[in-house]
Amino acid sequence: PEARDAIRAVVLERAGRGALARADGWVYTVDVAQLLDAAARMGDEELYSTLHPIATRALVEWQHAAYVRGFVAWRTKEGSPPDASGTTEALRLAQALWRGSNVFARPEDRSAAMEIVEGYRRHSYVDQGVWLIRNYYNLETNAFATNSFLVDYDPDFLREVADEEQDYSELASQVDRLVQAALTPLGFVHELVQPEILTAMPLMGSAIYSPNNKAQLSNSCAVLERSMHIARGHGEKLLRFANERSEGLGLIFDVETGERHTDSYGGVETYGCLTRLGHRLELAELTLPFEPKLAWFVQDFVENEKQPLAFMASELLLTAAVVLGKGAT
Repeated sequence: PEARDAIRAVVLERAGRGALARADGWVYTVDVAQLLDAAARMGDEELYSTLHPIATRALVEWQHAAYVRGFVAWRTKEGSPPDASGTTEALRLAQALWRGSNVFARPEDRSAAMEIVEGYRRHSYVDQGVWLIRNYYNLETNAFATNSFLVDYDPDFLREVADEEQDYSELASQVDRLVQAALTPLGFVHELVQPEILTAMPLMGSAIYSPNNKAQLSNSCAVLERSMHIARGHGEKLLRFANERSEGLGLIFDVETGERHTDSYGGVETYGCLTRLGHRLELAELTLPFEPKLAWFVQDFVENEKQPLAFMASELLLTAAVVLGKGAT
């Protein structure tokens, strides 16, 4: 609780003076959306209300272009128009608003969340028989990306929405099927969906793959911690894989052999996610080796406020919400 409160105080102070931008001057939607979600999970109405206008600033203005209604900019900056939508960002913001509506009795936030989910659905497309959510919509050229990343999906949240709003059942089912098709034997999740590759390599058989067969541990974890209803067993595989390599945990691995690639190491997003995954799986004992690293990240954050500050804070506060007993579902 002490660490959580210290991080919360930094975020409140920074948000109060509009200082949640990264070093490049942009406020990244994934940062503030995850912070908003953490506030909702912790039942912290003061933090939620402070972050709300910052996070919802990412909603793309649509009055003169109805097609982009519900689209979420991947980053915002005062005086600069948004350049593209973001689908991971849309999911994080929609989930935060959905949760905030339930926790703080804010029906307007549920309406906003549903508008975003509808905008997310309009990113869907079928290319060469492959259904996907296109990664972004370029607001300057009015064109969609042709690929998708697996972190652009959140099976658990979309299933929760579909359970209450039947019109989204097919969307949730499509997401379930795509994520299941991306699972690998070691527990990793493939990184990319790119149907156009089948034009050059039809014998590849699948448009879902990882470049050079390498996947990033934190990305796989980010998908699996949000896929409890369809991939719980794979979540446990990934957690055990990381637990067995916890000393100097690497970041990028071969999805078939488990061989570590390069000397890159996991950061706060890796240790935080793995800890949340372990608690959601009720295997908290497997996260014990990660605690010293997380403690170091907390201390470093409080003492140095290093960039990307808002993102680091979001990972730490989300983890605190799960570990301390709230937000575990």
